[in-house]
Amino acid sequence: MNKTSKFLLVLLFFVIGNNSYGKSTVVPGYIITLTNDTVVGYIDFKEWKLNPKKVLFKKTETEKGKFYYPPGISEFGASDEIYKSAIVDIDLSPHKTSQLRLTTEVELIIDTVFLRALITGEKGLYYLLDVRGKESFYITQNNKYVRLVHNRYLVEENGSKYPVSNNKYIGQLMLYLKNCKSINQVLSKSTYTLKSLVKSFNYYYECTNTTFDYQKEKPKVKVDLGAFAGISLTKLKFEGEGYEELTKADFPLSTNIAIGIAGNIFLPRNLGRWSINNELMVATFSYSNNYQDFIHENRYINYETEIAYTYLKLNNMLRYNLPVGSTTIFFDLGFSNGLAISHINKKKKTSVFYDKETVEYFNAIERSRNHEQSLLFDIGCSYNRFSATIRYEVGNGMSMYSDLVSTTKRYYIFLAYRFF
Repeated sequence: MNKTSKFLLVLLFFVIGNNSYGKSTVVPGYIITLTNDTVVGYIDFKEWKLNPKKVLFKKTETEKGKFYYPPGISEFGASDEIYKSAIVDIDLSPHKTSQLRLTTEVELIIDTVFLRALITGEKGLYYLLDVRGKESFYITQNNKYVRLVHNRYLVEENGSKYPVSNNKYIGQLMLYLKNCKSINQVLSKSTYTLKSLVKSFNYYYECTNTTFDYQKEKPKVKVDLGAFAGISLTKLKFEGEGYEELTKADFPLSTNIAIGIAGNIFLPRNLGRWSINNELMVATFSYSNNYQDFIHENRYINYETEIAYTYLKLNNMLRYNLPVGSTTIFFDLGFSNGLAISHINKKKKTSVFYDKETVEYFNAIERSRNHEQSLLFDIGCSYNRFSATIRYEVGNGMSMYSDLVSTTKRYYIFLAYRFF
């Protein structure tokens, strides 16, 4: 990796690192105190993936605010999400297959946490995702939060070990949702996942012709579609032994037009900070070069080389979006796969020996590939529907020889327009 690539990587991780704790937005919200008083104000909402251990509440948008922990309030809500303070059992037993053990015993602790409400009403369902990536689900019975039991462990039989599951939660829910006569058929096919359990509860409410008090709307996948155009500056370089007409030639920058379409898919539960940016674009470069292998004035060889490629490129990049006022600065890191849809690869060799001149024609690179792979780095800024991007790309070129390494380095300047 060259110095430019290293610099861009360091810059990208520096910006992300310095803003990793700023992924929050102060939005209207509320807390419910332990005396059941509702206080309306503002929540420092972070669209948590893991259940939060604390929440910052402000009575006014500008004040410093105060952190509340699960024992200090009974509930808070913001941005169509509700969190309940609850004293619960937490299963610390391993859940990853590689960590399972030959025992049915579970490791339980009691803790006070913020549970995320999935459905509230006559029958409620609540969710906890801990730092180990383990999901747990809870229901309410007799004003207490009861864990739906599901754990995995190993059994050994005939010298072989394999994982099995304790699906006690199915029996718990059959009793909990027994007012629906057909619920057992649904639960018997359910899995211990958020999507499956929410589906079972929705079936219960439809079956019993009752309504829930709250259910978070299913998040919609946000996709920005647009088009872009700009200028590409391409530098082609060859390294190796025995190909002096290529390795010693000076290929100047090739300036061309690049155009494409883009689809930026935003990842859920990160306040729109992370997205996957996908592009389909056309990029071109073209070179003509002369090189002379001079032996003496009556004996020399002239090489006239012409190399030109047009690529259809599929770019896939991880994007970090950093809002700054009404604009957004973004950084991309990803890969490109280019397929040559047209190319010129030819070489004219003129050998002069005293008064004899011989002209021969060859491929400039006898073993060339049509598939180019590249590494991409972007920095850009967007405002409303418009954006500007500066991109650096380094690719493996077209040579298939192990002793002739080709490298393409491209610099792009793009202007883009987002349709919606």
